[in-house]
Amino acid sequence: FGSSFKPAVFSGSRSMEQLRTWSNRALNREEAMAGPTADSFCPNMTLRQRVIGWGVCFGLGLFVSICSFGSWTSLVRGKPARFAITYSMGNVIAMCSTCFLMGPQRQFRNMTSSKRRVTSAVYVGCLIATVLVCFLPHFKAQELVILILIIIQFLALCWYSLSYIPFGHRMARGAARQVSSNFALG
Repeated sequence: FGSSFKPAVFSGSRSMEQLRTWSNRALNREEAMAGPTADSFCPNMTLRQRVIGWGVCFGLGLFVSICSFGSWTSLVRGKPARFAITYSMGNVIAMCSTCFLMGPQRQFRNMTSSKRRVTSAVYVGCLIATVLVCFLPHFKAQELVILILIIIQFLALCWYSLSYIPFGHRMARGAARQVSSNFALG
């Protein structure tokens, strides 16, 4: 690189103060742009408070979904309701966390946009179908159907989330191709 290359290093109180100033300006700019946002959902909350609300709600949803795996054995033993409902409820709580960031109306508009419509329909459809199948009278392969619905639900949620990341779908497709080619060669 030669002697003119000097990497940016944040050290000392001056650099930390610059970083803090930059981040505060960015937050203030976001708050100014956002104004009373989130479609009037908690309009008096600052951006920082909304991000904290999102994090707590998302974390709670993730926690509930992870806790559902404690009842995994009940799914295998033919009593799928506890697992499936708890897992789906965790997903609903995590999805509702975005209301803190953009509000329910904007979230609905985003879910029904042409870019996300199919994924959202698959996700919500599997979510509803999972709960409905739990309450049907027991039938052969009910546990397998619920497991498949939960897997599709998870994959649809991942695909939906990737739509918010620039080039997220493209990266996921590339990773899937790489994994499949490794299995084909393996």
